[in-house]
Amino acid sequence: MELFSGAVPVYILPPLISLFFSIILIFVVLARGRLQAENALFALICFIWALLYFVFISHHLFSDERLLLRIERTVHFFFVYVAAVNRVASSAESQRWTRRPFTTRPHW
Repeated sequence: MELFSGAVPVYILPPLISLFFSIILIFVVLARGRLQAENALFALICFIWALLYFVFISHHLFSDERLLLRIERTVHFFFVYVAAVNRVASSAESQRWTRRPFTTRPHW
C-alpha cells in the first residue's frame, strides 16, 4: 500500500486555507500582543483547532489507514480539551473585565 495518494483534490483547499490562517493568527497574537494569560489561551485554542484541520488535510494526502488512524487518535486526544481551555479562557477574560474600573462615563 502506498503512503501518499496520487492526486490532490480541490476539496483540500478549505482546510488548508483554515490551517494557514490559524497559524498566522497564532503568530500574530503571540508576537504583537502583550504576553498575557488571555493571549496565550487564545493561541492555544487556535492551535487545537488547527490540529483538527490537519486531520482533514491528511485524509486527502495519505492513503495508509494505520497512519491516518494514528493521526486522528493523536489529534482527538488533544481535541477533547477544547471545552476546558475555552472555559478557562472565558473565565480569565471575564475576570479581567470585572477588575477594570470605569474611567469614563458611558455614552448612552
